[in-house]
Amino acid sequence: MLPDNLHILVVEDNPGDFFLVREYLREYHPHFNIVQAVTLAEARLLVKKVAVDLILLDLSLPDSSGMESIKEMIGFAENIPVIVLTGFANKNFGIDTLGLGVQDYLVKGEINGSMLEKSISYSFERKKYIEDLKISNDRYSYVSKATSDAIWDWDLVSNEIYYNISYYRLFGYPYNAGSQPVSSWKKLIHPEDMERIAMSVEEKLSDPGDDNTWKAEYRYLKADGSYAYVFDRAYIVYDAHGTPVRMVGAMQDITREKEEEALRLQEEAERQKEILQTIIRTQEKERYHFGRELHDNIIQILAVCQIYLDMLLKGEAQHDFLQKSHENIKLAIREIRTLSHQLAPATFSEHSLVTAVNEIAEHISASGKYRVYVDYSNFKTEEVPEEVKLTLFRIIQEQVNNILKHADGNKIEIAIIQQPGNKIKLGVRDNGKGLKSDTPTTGIGLSNIRNRISLYNGKMDLRSAPGAGCELEVVLEY
Repeated sequence: MLPDNLHILVVEDNPGDFFLVREYLREYHPHFNIVQAVTLAEARLLVKKVAVDLILLDLSLPDSSGMESIKEMIGFAENIPVIVLTGFANKNFGIDTLGLGVQDYLVKGEINGSMLEKSISYSFERKKYIEDLKISNDRYSYVSKATSDAIWDWDLVSNEIYYNISYYRLFGYPYNAGSQPVSSWKKLIHPEDMERIAMSVEEKLSDPGDDNTWKAEYRYLKADGSYAYVFDRAYIVYDAHGTPVRMVGAMQDITREKEEEALRLQEEAERQKEILQTIIRTQEKERYHFGRELHDNIIQILAVCQIYLDMLLKGEAQHDFLQKSHENIKLAIREIRTLSHQLAPATFSEHSLVTAVNEIAEHISASGKYRVYVDYSNFKTEEVPEEVKLTLFRIIQEQVNNILKHADGNKIEIAIIQQPGNKIKLGVRDNGKGLKSDTPTTGIGLSNIRNRISLYNGKMDLRSAPGAGCELEVVLEY
């Protein structure tokens, strides 16, 4: 329904033709505001002064005619719909005028009121559609220029594909504003990926399922001869009959992400290999350690017991032989208990971590060489998971062993401190000879510690200086 207050400009120099057009208009809408211009120049002035909603343009004017009138009118009418009125009934000519931007083409001898009203109604609709389309195209153009993604539009009917300017920037090819055959895309896909990508597109077009989107990763040839890893995602458009007619997609260059992922996987594999090698070396080291302890200590103690008992069995009775055998067996039991504590405990509950660390401290202090001080004043052992307690214990064991072997001091301090946010800080410090700046810190013991704390997003800091001892600080997060 057209509003009654439309302002219509009729550009017509023939009074009779103007009279007929005005009457046709008022037949359906008597309140139209209709003004006349007899020349194109007069029409230009009226458009500047009056808010014109529609222009009816005759193509035979005193100061202009034919296509030139249309071109000039479209130039200054801007967004005002224009309908051409002419006595020249030629189909091709009419099509050409529409191509210049007018909304309709009417032959004067065929006009009536109903036809003119319909033409005006359709003209407003077409004008609005064209403006919306222009806005949409402009928006698409701006987005295409702003994004770094390579946007493409594949016409499945013509088998032509269009790329935005970012495509040429991304892959380094010379800019081409027009469309290209789709083979231009396919031939640049890596040969090892081509069959897979072609099959995935064909399968999606034949059976879209519940989702009209297609996506894939593949390698794409750049102008410099290298291949970029791309993530490609597209939306498939279907016509009213369910036939796919268009695919619109965007290609993202994910080469850097792929390279970083490959590097991360390689580093992870190397780390796992290092952990495995460390475990094997540690196992062999522990086997050697416990074998030597059994051979050089416990077996020797038991061998002495056997000598004493053999002499008793031969009748060479001496009371102190039996007493010495009894003492040696008790000594062997203590040594075996010490070895078993080095191998375990495997689990901790409540205060057993505190007990286990205290046993380490008591055993070392009993030797008389070191004084060991342990601080649990800010440690809530009941809130800490069992596997975290075991990790703390193993780190303490490892660092204390390092101190006993290398530090040559007389004091060890161990502190376990609870921190906010499920964090625990462990400190192990000695007053030994310390490390020189060029001393390597990649031994098996420290490797074991690093591997353990990596399971808990842990951090390790080893501070030392010649003559100032060593301080190991570890923070675990659970």
